[in-house]
Amino acid sequence: RGRMSSSQSSLWPMTKLAARRAALGQGSCATGSAPPTKGLAVLLTTGAMNPAHRGHVQLLHQAKARLEQAGYMVLAAFLSPTHDGYVQPKARRLGAVGLSGALRAELATRTIEPHDDLVEVSRWEVEQPCFVDFPEVSMELQEVLGDEARVF
Repeated sequence: RGRMSSSQSSLWPMTKLAARRAALGQGSCATGSAPPTKGLAVLLTTGAMNPAHRGHVQLLHQAKARLEQAGYMVLAAFLSPTHDGYVQPKARRLGAVGLSGALRAELATRTIEPHDDLVEVSRWEVEQPCFVDFPEVSMELQEVLGDEARVF
C-alpha cells in the first residue's frame, strides 16, 4: 500500500478509489467489472484544462472501458490540471486567457457529474512550486499508490 502524508491526501483524493477497492474486496458487482486478470489500475490525465470540459472526463471513462476489456480493474481516474508555469506562457503565446491553476482545478471538479464514481481532480501538479511534466506526475501518483495499482 502507498505512503500518503496528510498533505498528499488532499492533493490526491482517494474517496472514490477506496469505495471501488472496498466493493472489489467484498466481491461486489457494484464496480460493474469482471474480476481483474491483469491487476488493478488508476488512470491519470494531465493538461492545461483551460478550462476542463466533459471531454476530459469522457476520455477517462473510455480509457477505463478499454483497460477493463484488456483485463484490468480500474479503481480511479484523475484529472490533473497542469502548473501555471506551463499554462500561462502558452496562453500568452496563443493570445488566450490563461485561467489560474486554482480556478482550473475548481472548474475541473465542477465538470465531474455528482454520480461519477470514478473521476476525481488532483491538485498535486498545479500546486507544485514549478512545472512538472507528465512522467513526474505519474511517478508521484505511483509512489502514493505503492504496489496497490498501476498508473496508466
